[in-house]
Amino acid sequence: MLLAAMVPFKVPPTSAVAQGKRVAVVNGRADPLATPEETTRLIEDMNAAGAEVTLTEHPGGHTIEPVTLPLIAKFLHGI
Repeated sequence: MLLAAMVPFKVPPTSAVAQGKRVAVVNGRADPLATPEETTRLIEDMNAAGAEVTLTEHPGGHTIEPVTLPLIAKFLHGI
């Protein structure tokens, strides 16, 4: 579960780390730190390494929006 996530690595993850992992990314479209472009790069890197990535966006910024909490719970219950 990655909330307001930014690209945390200089070298993208390898398949040994990400292959077969379920990853949820929950980011705001108005986030000045984790921009939509950065979110796209993060998702592309994780997908390329074999992760199954689900994106949930909200209109806010670098926050956890209450509207996303039911979606987060649903994802976590599926683990």
